[in-house]
Amino acid sequence: MKKQNEFEKKTTGLEGKDLLAAMNYLDEELVELQPQKAKRAQKLFRLERPAGGALKWAAAALALCLIGGSVAYAASRLNVSILDEKDSDGRNRYKLEYIVDHVSEEELTGEVQQVKAQFMEEAANGIFPANDEIPRGFVKENFASEKDAIDYIGYAGLRETMLDAGELWRKPVVAVYGDRDGNLTHVAYQFARKINTEKEIEHFEIYQEAEVYTTSYPYDFTGEIDSIFNKEAFQTYEYVTKSGNNALILVKNNADQIGQTFLTGYVIEGAVVYSITISHNFWTEKDTTTVETLMKQWLEQF
Repeated sequence: MKKQNEFEKKTTGLEGKDLLAAMNYLDEELVELQPQKAKRAQKLFRLERPAGGALKWAAAALALCLIGGSVAYAASRLNVSILDEKDSDGRNRYKLEYIVDHVSEEELTGEVQQVKAQFMEEAANGIFPANDEIPRGFVKENFASEKDAIDYIGYAGLRETMLDAGELWRKPVVAVYGDRDGNLTHVAYQFARKINTEKEIEHFEIYQEAEVYTTSYPYDFTGEIDSIFNKEAFQTYEYVTKSGNNALILVKNNADQIGQTFLTGYVIEGAVVYSITISHNFWTEKDTTTVETLMKQWLEQF
């Protein structure tokens, strides 16, 4: 596996604020860590297919109330494991890896090709990223809709998955990455919605993202490494969608992080990695019903 330095927030050609710093560029120390052997995932939801072809949803035990969930292996294209070593703050660290198809740059037919032209011009003029491990970066912000962001990228495999819940409080943003030679390597868009409740201090946040990797993507590792306070608070579940796709759901529910629970879902369709994070910010008690309902609504699209 090739080494990959931690991605810096400020890179050559970067526009926008801090979106690029959050996406998939890892410290080489983290990449060197050896994952523990993974176990089969638990089921967060169970999908029953009764006679007549109708679909019936049945919720298993509430994921957010369980303690000590298993480390998981879910599907052949989504792998997650708890790493042996902790981060500098003493937190457990987990590794999520995508096995995803890569597309040619020519399949990205939208205005993003103008960004490639910019990258190629910079390369021709001897303008390079800080080093070979740091990509070129470009961010275009404030698309009016998810469809506008998809049209900007122009990849036929992308489709709209935005949940109709709450209000759009972060408009879609597209991030584009390129290599030293100016080739496009990775394109992603993301947006966020918020659901306010009658309680002023309680709300739900929904972050959605879609990513596409090209054949110019230079790294062996495709995924992310993140931290959790302790692995007992980290649970994983697998889910099979209506069309047979295998989804992975991660639950981070730290007792030391009072008032907040994170539920993250991943689905891979061909060359696209779709993800959603639902954050429940509360003061009195958890609302597992709303969180699970939102996750199921998202998963039912695939």
